[in-house]
Amino acid sequence: MEKRTITVKGIGKVKLKVDYIVISLELSSLNKDYEKTMSLASSKLNSLTNSLVDAGFEKQEIKTAKYEVQPVYESIRDEQGNYRDEFLGFKCVHMLKLSFDFDMPILNKILLAITKSEANPKIHISFTVKDQTKISNEVLKLSCEDAKRKAEILCHASGYSLGALLKIDYNWNESYFESKTRYENTSVFAKHKICFYEDADNIEPEDIEVSDSAVFIWEIA
Repeated sequence: MEKRTITVKGIGKVKLKVDYIVISLELSSLNKDYEKTMSLASSKLNSLTNSLVDAGFEKQEIKTAKYEVQPVYESIRDEQGNYRDEFLGFKCVHMLKLSFDFDMPILNKILLAITKSEANPKIHISFTVKDQTKISNEVLKLSCEDAKRKAEILCHASGYSLGALLKIDYNWNESYFESKTRYENTSVFAKHKICFYEDADNIEPEDIEVSDSAVFIWEIA
């Protein structure tokens, strides 16, 4: 006789206060001469690093997230209507990252330091949480508890009891640990040396909502 089963999707959710800031800085240099590209990239990096160090940050706090050098081409259409690749130069992209506990005055201090350099990097600021592994585990635990609670309610309402757990399906989706709050004016701020607004210290980022789910199959006793 085929086993009677019940399949339930468990969902775990948590709402978190931001406790960590990650600043991503992208330095880009392009020149047809390889050595000039590398020299320009080095100059931008030194300018940015020196400005941050002068502001009181340790050099080892500035981490490299990505570094690549590659030739860049542009597709050009000639008078006959044919396309050809035209060499634009060698492009060096250096991604840097600064991470620290949530502190708006420190964030403003970093942004002001960036204006003192000649690097003009692209800036992305992420308001997030530090211990993401612990939170992921907690959310998964909640999804298990949610599924079992639902299964027990359904079985009891149907006049049966919950039997042995037969199977768990989990798709390993990556959780998103970033607040929806955006610091949209930072690229303009860095490029044009604009003084940052004074009330920025009072910004309270939106809470982060993290969820995860799994499907559980139990035997109906």
